[in-house]
Amino acid sequence: MAVSFISVISSTIFLSIFAVAVSLNFRIARFLNLSHGSIYALGGYISFFTFSLHFNAFLGFLTSAVFSFITGAILFLLVKKIGKNLLEATIISLGFGIGLEEILRLTNRTGYYLIIGENVIPTDLRENLNFLIFLLVFFFLLAIYRSQTGIKLKFIEEDSTLAEIYGVNTEKYALLCTGFTSSIIASLGFINSTSQAIFPAIGWSPLISGILIAAFASIFRTTGFLHYLRISAVALVYSLILSFII
Repeated sequence: MAVSFISVISSTIFLSIFAVAVSLNFRIARFLNLSHGSIYALGGYISFFTFSLHFNAFLGFLTSAVFSFITGAILFLLVKKIGKNLLEATIISLGFGIGLEEILRLTNRTGYYLIIGENVIPTDLRENLNFLIFLLVFFFLLAIYRSQTGIKLKFIEEDSTLAEIYGVNTEKYALLCTGFTSSIIASLGFINSTSQAIFPAIGWSPLISGILIAAFASIFRTTGFLHYLRISAVALVYSLILSFII
């Protein structure tokens, strides 16, 4: 029973982070970022090469976070240039993700599935790192939403068009948000992909779960930091249900 409880908590932490990134991107950047699954895979591939080539783990993690931020920013600029509405922007993110997966596949011809040959990040350490990311993300959001920037973000969440009329630079916040959420997702991929086979579509399962959790949390129609706390509650219920099904 204790093992099951630990598994549920671990799943809740992981899915909460993923769902928060999905929801934050949707609420601020105004599109459902379907490339998050591919960016998770990107973090996994960087992790593979970091440990396989015996690079410094922290530098590899930092590289994953920075490179994925840039990748997210490029996606936003692409969406901004050719996406006319939410549907088009979401489709563009899907195409961007598929393209990223193809690049990962074509540039790694050693096999479709890549396995780091040893338990480079033990289970306990991996779960502790997930919890650390969870705390950092939520403390960061709490600090942001208690500041003047948080007032602007709430304004964007409620009505981005009205926020623009009142002088809020919604495009700047959307760009930063897309990069930030991509960085979070890639960090998860870097840490958690060490426990399983790495392949281009590795991120689709957590992406779907993250979208479902974010969608259910949006039913409460809350904004700001409270919304992301509700996401954690929904992630807990989701994890409990999965523990009974699987």
